Amino acid sequence: MPDPDQDEAPQGTARLGAWLIVVGTATFTVVWVMGLLTASPAFSWHHSMISDLGSHACVVRNGYRMCSQHAASFNLGLVVAGIAVATASWCVRRVWGRPLTFATTSLGAGLLLLGLVPSDVSHGVHMVGAVLTLPMTAAGVLISAEAASAPLPPGGVARRARRRRVLHVRRSLGAVALVACLDHLLGDSGAVIPRGVAEAVSVVAIVTALLLEAWRFLSWRPRQGWQLPWRERAAPD
Repeated sequence: MPDPDQDEAPQGTARLGAWLIVVGTATFTVVWVMGLLTASPAFSWHHSMISDLGSHACVVRNGYRMCSQHAASFNLGLVVAGIAVATASWCVRRVWGRPLTFATTSLGAGLLLLGLVPSDVSHGVHMVGAVLTLPMTAAGVLISAEAASAPLPPGGVARRARRRRVLHVRRSLGAVALVACLDHLLGDSGAVIPRGVAEAVSVVAIVTALLLEAWRFLSWRPRQGWQLPWRERAAPD
């Protein structure tokens, strides 16, 4: 059994990271919803990208008018969320494993880039941020579930069954997010569902996956022993 004193610092840092995940995803969700509520009546949420809410100039793209009266506050929210999530990725790096840490880092960097470089400033750079935020993050979440599946940790039947359920949920959310991203990239002409809807589905799946991991960490109590149940590189639960 590890020495509690040796695990105290990583545990405290990682708990901070889990809280930053909550703060970052909550900030993004709030500015997203507020952006939709205050957008121009001509804004089509189911055909436009979410980050178009940060466009300062009213532009017509794919036949739809994209305007936001509160682009500055939306972009500021993305930057705040990006800083929180990027910092969280550093805090949890020792307990979440490389794939999930990569997903968190990608999400944080992508949100930062989207907020700092709106689509009407540099569309190419903005799209790099979009790729980091959605498909790269979704792939990281999916790969993390596969990487943590083999071998399953030692322990009782209940512990192993619980771990399988956790990984199944994460795998499903990662797969849904990645498929929705691919549908989104096809554009309205080839997509199964409108690109804005596909992007929203992907975002919700990614946010849910990260919040569930943060909740698992924050709900753990020392009475369960010093074998940290979320340490994916050693003994995940």
